[in-house]
Amino acid sequence: MSNRLGDSMIARRRAFKGQAMVEMALVITLFLAMVIGIMEFGSAFMVTQAMISAAREGARFASVQDSHRPDYVNAVRSRVVQRLQDAGGQAANARVEVRQPVTGPGDNVIVTITLPYRPITGANLDFFLGSAKMNQGITLVRQVTMRQES
Repeated sequence: MSNRLGDSMIARRRAFKGQAMVEMALVITLFLAMVIGIMEFGSAFMVTQAMISAAREGARFASVQDSHRPDYVNAVRSRVVQRLQDAGGQAANARVEVRQPVTGPGDNVIVTITLPYRPITGANLDFFLGSAKMNQGITLVRQVTMRQES
């Protein structure tokens, strides 16, 4: 009889080990999904901050320059692209638009950066984002407006 009791205790232990493995597989899957999401959000946030900083730098540069110079727009664009490169951004893919002030001092200078963002992990997050195709990337747009000073 003690043999049967011992056999049933061993069977229960095996069942508990199997249960622990299944629970661990579920928990690890959710944990990894959460970590990948944090990494993706952090990367997108970093790129967004670099874009805002570059647009602000370009708008500030544009606001103190003479807007009637022939190379005004190109100078602003190169300043923005340089700032994106310094921040480690994807400057080669960036589209920079500069709206020159029309009337001179007191008018607004608007610098807009459009940048396609691709996920760093290569994970397909369509399940979480609905119809957005993360493998194709999403488009980040940042705009800064400053008043022309000179």
